[in-house]
Amino acid sequence: MNRWFTIAMLITLVLTPQERPQAQAVHHIISNSNLGLTHLPLNKARSIFSMRLHKWPDGSPIRVYVLPDDNATHRQFVQSVLHMFPHQLRRNWDRYIYTGTGQAPIEVDSEEEMIKKVSTTPGAIGYTQKELVSNDIHKIQLR
Repeated sequence: MNRWFTIAMLITLVLTPQERPQAQAVHHIISNSNLGLTHLPLNKARSIFSMRLHKWPDGSPIRVYVLPDDNATHRQFVQSVLHMFPHQLRRNWDRYIYTGTGQAPIEVDSEEEMIKKVSTTPGAIGYTQKELVSNDIHKIQLR
């Protein structure tokens, strides 16, 4: 049997109902409304959040906003939406910084700050668990 599956099963059995992880929250990829973007392939989303893709199709720069590595929303987004692990993203960002070929995304302290930054920054993209009621932000569906 797979070692990770066994560990996950043990954790599930050992934790009391109050300590068990809650159901996965719904995460939304969001972008500034000036992009007019409504759909994005998963591979392109991974490239954007990994900082491999630097420009939108129209040539404008992509501004990526993320929460801190230790933030639960960040970890859940990376795992459930991008199907990666947070340390994989961090390793990519660190490699680009170290080699001078790129930069890390812009880190914000909260989802509220991310929503504000994405809504006011042309070419911006980020993510949130919060429901949005804003004409300045579009939700992006993954294909």
